[in-house]
Amino acid sequence: MPPPHRELAPAGATLPHSRKVPGPLRNPWGQDQLRPRYPRLEEDVTADVVVVGAGLSGLCTAYRLLRAGKSVVVLESKVVGSGSSGRGLGMISPWIDDTYLEVERTLGLEAARAVSASHRAAADFVRGLVKEEGIECGLEEVEAAVAARLEPSPASTRSQQAGPRRPQEGVGNSGAAADARGEELSPYQQQQLEWQRRQEERQARREEERAARALRQELAACCRAGVEGSHVAFRRRAGGESDELLLLPGGLNLQPLRLLQGLAEAVTRRGGRIYEHSRAKGGKVTGPAGGRVQLLDAPHTATATQAVILATHSPINRNQLWVHDRQLPKRSYTLGIEVPRGSVPDHFRQFVALAPVHGGGLWGGVAGALLPPGLFASSASARKQQVSVRLAPLPAGHHIAQGEGGGGGAAYGPSLESNKELLLVHGALHQQGQDEKQYGDPWGELEAWARERFPMSGRTLYCWSGSDYYPADLLGLYGRDPLDLSRPPVYVLTGHGGQEWTGAVLGSEAVAGTITGAPPPWAPAYRPSRFVPGALAKYTRELSLYFGTVAAALLKHVVPRSLEDVAGLVAPGAVEERLEPGQGRVVQQGLLKVALWRDGGGQLHRHSALCTHLGCCVEWNPLDSTFDCPCHGSQFDACGGCLHGPAVADLEDLGGPLAAAATGRPLQAALQGLKGLRASTPAGNSST
Repeated sequence: MPPPHRELAPAGATLPHSRKVPGPLRNPWGQDQLRPRYPRLEEDVTADVVVVGAGLSGLCTAYRLLRAGKSVVVLESKVVGSGSSGRGLGMISPWIDDTYLEVERTLGLEAARAVSASHRAAADFVRGLVKEEGIECGLEEVEAAVAARLEPSPASTRSQQAGPRRPQEGVGNSGAAADARGEELSPYQQQQLEWQRRQEERQARREEERAARALRQELAACCRAGVEGSHVAFRRRAGGESDELLLLPGGLNLQPLRLLQGLAEAVTRRGGRIYEHSRAKGGKVTGPAGGRVQLLDAPHTATATQAVILATHSPINRNQLWVHDRQLPKRSYTLGIEVPRGSVPDHFRQFVALAPVHGGGLWGGVAGALLPPGLFASSASARKQQVSVRLAPLPAGHHIAQGEGGGGGAAYGPSLESNKELLLVHGALHQQGQDEKQYGDPWGELEAWARERFPMSGRTLYCWSGSDYYPADLLGLYGRDPLDLSRPPVYVLTGHGGQEWTGAVLGSEAVAGTITGAPPPWAPAYRPSRFVPGALAKYTRELSLYFGTVAAALLKHVVPRSLEDVAGLVAPGAVEERLEPGQGRVVQQGLLKVALWRDGGGQLHRHSALCTHLGCCVEWNPLDSTFDCPCHGSQFDACGGCLHGPAVADLEDLGGPLAAAATGRPLQAALQGLKGLRASTPAGNSST
């Protein structure tokens, strides 16, 4: 068993975030060390284009527009690099996670060719940007590798076999148990064991044949799509075994935050204006009226004369039918494991394992533990249960402190460790905002998966999570909001589908090109207003799942979910008394669903459980200590502060009415709370 890493919790799981500026994440890119570099918006400003969001999508779009001669204002709710772009792996890939074969089958060959051309254009842009602007971000050229399956290393398998064996279930149970104890087997037991071995060998051969066939089918699809240099080859691992891989030249690895900060500096050098700590108010379906983007907590506005761009991970407006309803928010997990430099072959510098090993591997572990039973069976979820691997340098200044044990995290000490690097493992996808009992231990499952395949793995130094949006028809939504009728128009960049860095770069070219009148030839494939008949089945499946999730989240406000909720109707203070420091929960208190969290000092924080986007009931996320919305992926910290959208407003503080409820007036207090909810909903934000 791998050493436990439970003490290495995400940064958000220990102390409450600030209500005004949520604390950034601790990861190898240094997101927890970010500081403000740009002023807050303190006056009304006007520009040709207003970009909301200073992540990779927003900054790349602003940079392209500035080079085209436009004036640009960028509004960022926190600081540059503090959002989802600063949580990514920093990979620009020539490959699409949904596979070129799936894109061709669903959307057609022309769409697959458009995807190939757009990914190539994204890599070319980043190379040119880094060179022209002199950005030091550790950019390296890599060959992307895709494996249909990645078996555990022989060394790991031998160590498991040498340990105590668990009796097999079924017909051969007694024979396997006797064999494990070294007892003599009866002829019948030997026959059964031999039959079982032959069955396992046949199954292994069938899996190898399917994997080889899948790789060659994907290679043929890559060739039809125009992915230059793609080929299948064998690459040897450190343990001596060989993996059959699909190899695609032209990938890039880089340090995400360095590129974001360098890009922000390039934007300001070219005349762009960036304002941090300037949270925009959510818009209506047709976007900000007359191009005016108003701040949520200040009277100042940024007015656009030509376009408004919502580069906010998920757009902070209410376009349900053509944007929010067409993509599902999902959560994923990442580990950073220390390995000796040079011990992991180069083809793992940008690697994807499509089909983790069955049984005790990630299919049976993470997927079974995290996904609802019906969701696991759907192809939309199954195709995303993959693991991405990247090799990266240890952060600058990484030291080992004397006495630091396994899993203790990076520290500052007397000796610099220069012969180590990081193995980043990313996966364990599941739906955002699921019930807290379904989370399991995704980091533990990923760590077990990694250590079985990389026996040289050392300490687990980092673990963090993130979210992304997965469109039903596989491709991102980059272009004008389909229901937008305003002047100037509103554009969106969302739905990166797990490849945020690649999608953000190519999406910025599609949007900036459309605004300047020179869109790239592949831009129509990503147009948000598209409708592809071949994806109708996927639309239907994803929409049914989406509407089921929304209906359940809305019903949770009025329907007790458990006996504990029934007790909360008559004794609102009973549940909160049992909360330990650091624990949170969504509970019934009178007629309200309330988000509760008790901090390390014992103080109880009470907030409405209504998401401020569209009013769905949030759920407690025990791994990140946040409240997550299952409908559209909004996330709030333990103190109710909005971490990311599409919501922009914080959860409403219900300390007053609920305090009265605890004194024996639950019905009256609940009615007061409901009245307060209606009265305090900010006009014009993204709540209903």
